Amino acid sequence: MPRTTVAVTLIAAIVLSCLPALAEVPLKLVNPGFEETEGETVGEPSPDWEQAGAPPGWSVWFGSTARASNAELFWTAAAAHSGTRSISVRSSEGPTVIMQQVPVEPGNAYTVRAWGRASNAKSDVLVGVRWKQADGSWSNGDNPRVKMPTNVPAGEWAQVECVAQAPDNADFLVVMLTGQGQDAEDACWFDDVSVASLMGEDLYVGPVSSWIHPMFLPSEDPPVTEHIAWANPRAGGPLSVLFLLGNDHNTREADELAQRLEMDYDVAFCHEYDGLLFSLDDREVRRKFAEREYDAIVVGMKISDSLAPALMDYANDGGGVVLVGWP
Repeated sequence: MPRTTVAVTLIAAIVLSCLPALAEVPLKLVNPGFEETEGETVGEPSPDWEQAGAPPGWSVWFGSTARASNAELFWTAAAAHSGTRSISVRSSEGPTVIMQQVPVEPGNAYTVRAWGRASNAKSDVLVGVRWKQADGSWSNGDNPRVKMPTNVPAGEWAQVECVAQAPDNADFLVVMLTGQGQDAEDACWFDDVSVASLMGEDLYVGPVSSWIHPMFLPSEDPPVTEHIAWANPRAGGPLSVLFLLGNDHNTREADELAQRLEMDYDVAFCHEYDGLLFSLDDREVRRKFAEREYDAIVVGMKISDSLAPALMDYANDGGGVVLVGWP
């Protein structure tokens, strides 16, 4: 019997009853809200990092095109997401980056969040991550950046999140808040920055924009192929299903199954770290996790040691887990 048929049969019989909570351990940042007037920089800054104009605990780097456009950094009380102060980048055609490094453990996954605001919605407001070694040299590994969505109206605050895994030779995570693509009169602001370690015993779904360029995101509904509608419509109404897949190239499998069995479904998939999942709508997936809205979780990926405990606990608590191609 084809494994897809087995999955359909199992899904129809499973009802979700419990989901694991998200587990995050906050890391200490110096002056995360830009309110403090004193604070020491952690670790050894790179030679081209500047302190002048940066709030206590933070450094700034101006790219060559930013310098050419006379980019400026302001620690300002003119705008704030909370409290009375924020940090602002102005007139920066190229990248102006506000940075702070935080000690981390190699191999762990981390999330960096910051609130951003722009006077011009077409300019870039970015939250990103890089990695450094104890001697100050840069580490190997992915250096993701997430851009504040362009549909956020000018002048409004929005939270931007970046998720990444520390490479084996990383001692520090470098928070990177970047303003770029600005005209002479443009500005952006950052406030309320946080960093947290993500615990491997629980599932965590981060934004796919951590590593994929927006131009590659789907812009329309998936095409419908010739198929037999086994249970579409379904007598009991659509199922609510979450698919966990090995990579973004497998998402079509969920689309094909949904054409045959009526369901409302979300997809989360791995990139390089087996315990770290990404989704096009990560916050909605997290909400459904918390409110227990899924009828079934379908796992079509290799299960690592970091992901297996969460799925086993989920099943032991009476939740529904469908394994397709379990190794």
